[in-house]
Amino acid sequence: MTLILETIKNIKLEDLNNYSVLHVDKCSDISTLAELLSINTTIEVLRFIDCTIGPSDVIKLGSMIEKNNTITTLDLCGSIEIGNGFISIIKALEFNKSIVILDLSYNFMYNSNYFALCDVLKKNTTLKYIYLSKTDSSEIVFGIGRLIHEMKDNKNIVLLDVSNNTDDDDIKRVIQDTLQVNKNIRILY
Repeated sequence: MTLILETIKNIKLEDLNNYSVLHVDKCSDISTLAELLSINTTIEVLRFIDCTIGPSDVIKLGSMIEKNNTITTLDLCGSIEIGNGFISIIKALEFNKSIVILDLSYNFMYNSNYFALCDVLKKNTTLKYIYLSKTDSSEIVFGIGRLIHEMKDNKNIVLLDVSNNTDDDDIKRVIQDTLQVNKNIRILY
């Protein structure tokens, strides 16, 4: 019980225009929170603020995302420790049928994270807005390029934000090609 109370004391729940928003501020036990959210039926917006989510917690968070069909906005902006922990979250999106807005901005991502996201987006039809601003690493040019290229055939995504990443002429060409084919998407670069 103490662990749950410790987890809950760093959480702020608010009603924002009839949306239940959960703000997680410096949470000490993401694992317990993930377990609680697995059975959640009211929280629609989940934001992590000033949290550092380590690899084992990211796996539990991924499991929660896979099971939860109430959360529509998942904001992990700047919360994930460096590494490939994103894979469990990204793969969980293949099974999640409620998340419409995903913000992974200000996290360090590898090409493999982008490639996994490309594969998941072929199956996920609920995501509409993806924010990947400032996910810089020296190797992400290929990952971002492939993700943007995949948007040619994806009619579900309406906004893809890859701004503040590597400035590359090849990426700019891929964006132009994609926007000529897919008129439904807006790409921020």
